[in-house]
Amino acid sequence: MRDVIPHLAVAIAFAVAGARVARVHVPKEAGSMNEHLAHEAWLEITDKEGDARQRAAYRFQGSPWSQQDDFHGSEKGAVRSFVQNHHVSLSSVVNALDRGMREKWPTHPDVVVSQRVIPCRPRLAY
Repeated sequence: MRDVIPHLAVAIAFAVAGARVARVHVPKEAGSMNEHLAHEAWLEITDKEGDARQRAAYRFQGSPWSQQDDFHGSEKGAVRSFVQNHHVSLSSVVNALDRGMREKWPTHPDVVVSQRVIPCRPRLAY
């Protein structure tokens, strides 16, 4: 009987692992973006820039680097939201934003896209 217990424990562990593996499904491959959808991503994400920068400036007054860091956290959320809503890859949306900045794609009126880079000077106290 003592010989059977270790074998039984291993068999149970393999059965549990097999059941868990059987329930896993492969995520659906994200689609690529066409030119129209790339411009849509650009407009949707840049429309949120002004509000996100204002919130960041309010949260981290006097710390431009922290404001920039907080803004990019908000921007990441907007990008991930677009990815989920349109079933496209994250890299294609980031690429669309990069192309939009480099090629100076038009934005909606009153939207200003900042391309300024703030030197990395993190806050001393958190």
